[in-house]
Amino acid sequence: MDSTFSLREFIDINKDVLPERVKVTGGVQCGEDEDLPTGTVLDLHSVHVKQINLVYKEKGRKIENRIAIHESNPTKFQILDYHPVGHVYTTVKDLIEVCPFVVKCNKTWRSDDGAFLLEKDEILKLIRLVVGKNWQRLLECKLVRQMKLVQLPMDCEGHFTAKKLNNFYTVSDLVHQFPKERKLKLVKGDVIDERNQIQGLPLDGLVTMLTPDLEVEYSMKEYPGDRHRLDVNKQLINK
Repeated sequence: MDSTFSLREFIDINKDVLPERVKVTGGVQCGEDEDLPTGTVLDLHSVHVKQINLVYKEKGRKIENRIAIHESNPTKFQILDYHPVGHVYTTVKDLIEVCPFVVKCNKTWRSDDGAFLLEKDEILKLIRLVVGKNWQRLLECKLVRQMKLVQLPMDCEGHFTAKKLNNFYTVSDLVHQFPKERKLKLVKGDVIDERNQIQGLPLDGLVTMLTPDLEVEYSMKEYPGDRHRLDVNKQLINK
């Protein structure tokens, strides 16, 4: 299994356990007078939200409007299905493209070594992405019925479907669990609460939160006190 990650993938897996030391395996130019050549060793310290964009369409118009909001905005949202209701995510690899918070397993699956059985109709709460032995990418989930944590490989075929959620989430909740593009609806109480209204947002509250723009704060191994920020979509690194 490849031990090289894109910076975005590395941050998605390790954002809660920073700092980490990494090596650049694909050089990148960060600015006019700044670059990180292949082989550079970096210490990644923390992740910061650079920007969160909401987009929506006005009734009768095809043009999308875009609103930038801050991570600390207190407005609450309900998560809507990203795909049509009943859409099947065949494997875990398919599932992590969207990362619905709670899913149902619709097909019994047994691991190659026979040590683990994921039963049909099991409800899973997605927790986080992790790396296992030999750099294997895994999805950590909680089996709701058994109250047990499991780690599923990307090729796990559970034929998953998203479960409808009645929970409400702030922007911070959405960004820090799985920072993915999401279809959202404003909680009714926040639509009419002027303190939480977002300027320009439609009163029906139907919006799409684009994948948040994240930056990682880093320093070079040789200069630990000299910190910079880098867009997480920039380059490849090796843990």
